[in-house]
Amino acid sequence: TVEEPVVYEEPAVETVEEPVVEEVVEEPATEQAPAQQQRVQTQNQSAAPSNSGGQNWGALAACESGGDASIVSSNGLYHGLYQFDVQTWQSVGGSGLPSQASAAEQTQRAQALYADRGAQPWPVCGARL
Repeated sequence: TVEEPVVYEEPAVETVEEPVVEEVVEEPATEQAPAQQQRVQTQNQSAAPSNSGGQNWGALAACESGGDASIVSSNGLYHGLYQFDVQTWQSVGGSGLPSQASAAEQTQRAQALYADRGAQPWPVCGARL
């Protein structure tokens, strides 16, 4: 008699993907190029801004920065929850870099900017306010 071969099947394995959020890490500067900013996967450590004055600041921050108060754009020009450039940040009374300020301060300064210029500083995401 001929015996049939035994076939072994691996049991199905269920995988679970956990959500990740991007954070900015600064690479060292060289003589030829300034420090570069890059995004790396990590857990979000920022507080979502509260809604104030009828505007949805959380929605604007989510659109602009994924809700990460410390994020910096890949070109190094735009910082924080609302992606301020340094000149605009300073024009509303900020000092230092917006990405180094608290989420509450960033929201306060974004509200001041909105009072002056409306949603114009956020041409894409401003509609979410």
